[in-house]
Amino acid sequence: MALNSQKVLADIFKKETTYKDMAAKETFIRKVNPTYPGDVFERPMGKSSRIYTPKMKGSIWGEAEHITLSMLKTDIYDRRYFRRKPITLDEVMKGAFSEANRDYDDMPLTGLTRPKYGVLLETGGRFDAQAWSELYPFPCQKAVGQVIVKAKDMEGAEQPDAIHEMNSGVASVHVEKDSKELDIKYLMSMKRNVVVVDTEYKNLETPLQFRLYRHQDQGHRRYMDENGNYIEKPETGGVVYRPVSKKDPVKYYDYSADSDFNKPFAPPASGCDGRFFWIEQVFPVDRTFKDGFRYVMMGMVSDPDAEISYQSLKKGLGTPQRIPRDAQGKLIFHFTIGHDGEMEKMERAFSWVRNSPGVAGTAEISTIGTGKARIYVSVVTSNETGDYFEEAKRQLLEAEKVGYKGLYEENRSWYDELYTRRENGRIFVGSPQSRDEKVNNSLLKDAYLSWSYGHGGYCAPDPSRKEGGAGYAAFDIDTQSWHSLPCYNELFTEGKWFVRNQYEIMYMWSQLVTYWKDALKQKAKDIYGLPGLIMGHGYLPPAEPDPWYIENQTLDFCMEVPGQVMKVIWNLWDYTGDEEFLKETVYPVLRELAIFYEAFARRGYDGKYYHLLPTVETESYGISYKLKYAQDTTGAIAVFRKTLNMAIEAAAMMNVDSELISAWKEVADNLPPYPKFMVGTGEILAGNPGAMPRWQAGDHEINSANYPATLADEINLDSPDEEKDLIVRTCDTVRAAHNSNPYILVGRFAEYVPCSYNMPSIKIDDNRILTDELLENPERILNSRSGRIHIFPVVPEWCTISFKNMLARGGFEISAAKDAEGIKAVTITARRSLECRIVNPWQGSKVAVTDTNTGKAVPFSLDGKCREGIVFKAEKEHSYSIDKV
Repeated sequence: MALNSQKVLADIFKKETTYKDMAAKETFIRKVNPTYPGDVFERPMGKSSRIYTPKMKGSIWGEAEHITLSMLKTDIYDRRYFRRKPITLDEVMKGAFSEANRDYDDMPLTGLTRPKYGVLLETGGRFDAQAWSELYPFPCQKAVGQVIVKAKDMEGAEQPDAIHEMNSGVASVHVEKDSKELDIKYLMSMKRNVVVVDTEYKNLETPLQFRLYRHQDQGHRRYMDENGNYIEKPETGGVVYRPVSKKDPVKYYDYSADSDFNKPFAPPASGCDGRFFWIEQVFPVDRTFKDGFRYVMMGMVSDPDAEISYQSLKKGLGTPQRIPRDAQGKLIFHFTIGHDGEMEKMERAFSWVRNSPGVAGTAEISTIGTGKARIYVSVVTSNETGDYFEEAKRQLLEAEKVGYKGLYEENRSWYDELYTRRENGRIFVGSPQSRDEKVNNSLLKDAYLSWSYGHGGYCAPDPSRKEGGAGYAAFDIDTQSWHSLPCYNELFTEGKWFVRNQYEIMYMWSQLVTYWKDALKQKAKDIYGLPGLIMGHGYLPPAEPDPWYIENQTLDFCMEVPGQVMKVIWNLWDYTGDEEFLKETVYPVLRELAIFYEAFARRGYDGKYYHLLPTVETESYGISYKLKYAQDTTGAIAVFRKTLNMAIEAAAMMNVDSELISAWKEVADNLPPYPKFMVGTGEILAGNPGAMPRWQAGDHEINSANYPATLADEINLDSPDEEKDLIVRTCDTVRAAHNSNPYILVGRFAEYVPCSYNMPSIKIDDNRILTDELLENPERILNSRSGRIHIFPVVPEWCTISFKNMLARGGFEISAAKDAEGIKAVTITARRSLECRIVNPWQGSKVAVTDTNTGKAVPFSLDGKCREGIVFKAEKEHSYSIDKV
């Protein structure tokens, strides 16, 4: 009985310190930003001091005398939008092929490839029916407000640090001036809508105060001046129609026509009742909340003798936000922004807010000198309950009963459970004895952040509960970029989320599509005149689903995007092996999308190929005359084929829809060839057949010409060399910002971090570089996209690596180890019963497969491929040791 792999891995893993034990000793420190809550696009553990929970997030900032916690919550959204009559697919086609547009050419053939919005009208010219979405800030996430610790004695004190505990999420701030001291602990509950600010102070001469504050909303300043007059030609553009002749005038958006719907927010209200004090905000009426969405931020202090008061609308009550400028007038910020002007837009939004009035509730602590004080804060919305005031009071009283220590232990328990889950999917670089401490820190940091990601706003929103978020949502402003909601064309998730066995946050995509399913079917019928289901490029709001909701009709024709979302949902079954999820959640949506894709493709049949038109390249070009740049895009071809083949596989497995399978297969097998261009080293893939591919800073960060490898899995480790070379040449020629993943997926750059737009290749010559690269591209050590499992396919020979229970397609948990001499051990656990295909880890050597549940040898066959693979039948919940003999 050969069980060497099982023993080797058990010995390796037992020597490692658990994440839970590592986190108990680790903190990270950030300087409290004195002037604003942090940069747009800033990520967790960036320069600012931020705390994230599943439903809320906060930023700690402000000068020492008024340390401030600014907050956002996943369901606090302005849900207004305009239900404009959409232009139908038939109308788009008539406009694109109208002779009236023969001389209309505004495609971006130099400079950025960013698209021209709107479609061509049959009568001539470009019209943007959905311009409102670019011009209005709504729908968008709104600021909750500020929780301020006001300590007048600390004016002029040295700016403090915030120390964040990695086993609880609690942040501690220590301020001192002369003999005066103030300690503040911020606990944002991972399990409740509750925040606790716990303080201890010494030798204060003036009373400590806790203040809740919310400014009067300034979202209308995007389209109104300070006097409430509509802006005729807004800075954001505002053109809704451009005629064919440049001599004719353009038409601008008419805000006054929307006067019943675009009014400013009513001011917030403040009040108090006994120990409770609060800020309440009522939003304008929208289609989801007919009486207006509303929420309360309510506080309760521990001091029964505290003086509670509230302040009505006036200026100067909150902590003002300001991004500093240097001597040349340039903004000083920490983060590199990929979109020009985002920080200037942020500072302009801050200026509107800091110059606006607001309301407050204040608790002045009775004990001066030395003492302790605590405020409990709850944020409850009408989305959660109609009786949100009483619910806030209940939550505060319950939190007080549990106490700070109890809430702290709840957070500890939450993080303990997270770290325990993350032992599966864990990567070990080097040996415990020789490992650089920075390697451990990188791995622990990755685990700490692994429960969410930017497309969820680094929280865990549930779209079916009308929640949302995006990583670029900023604190304390009212005009968020991109509606503070995610677009759907950046969901490249196999590596970090599925292969790493940390896929929980990805369920938000199945929740979103399932919630919107009926509306998206109606959209396919109303706008496209086709059966099935279609979703667009992004930004579906956390609102009541509406088939006519369109954020951007040009980008709605980036037809690969629905399939990209579907690939994520597919992976939730394909990597986990959850057959019930396939049946109940995946296939009902996949079936409808496949029906739509088939019908869409059949419109373009020329007797040989099913051409895809119109299809807009990912965030590039747009609808053009005779669709020169908007048909048969590489992204659409790749994802149509992938989606149809996924539907075929699922239907065949479940023995359903046999009458659909043949039609899906016919289209999938007869899509047009990918567009290509010739360069000095050979052919490269292009995003669309009309434009020579190029990329520069400011273009969409991902080159869609690589989708056959990155999304469709067509070109993979088992593909012929000429296909892999095609991907390499494409990446070499069109060096996009996110350029490394395609190289890895075809087995290149084992010794280097691949080059990208302005970054040269970096040799992987130490464990720090290797660790960062594995966290970014874990498919270097486990890749199963071809259907065969490859172990350590793209790593330097010198390295020592092991990993535990990472996931492969089919629902296999894989553990393995290697050192400079080669692969030492491989084990496999099956989550469902099916055939397992794995490339022989010891090419040219004999191997044995042993079922560790029974101790019996398992028969296998060889697949006869270039890199020889072994094939055996795996049983659900059985584990297998793969050993060299």
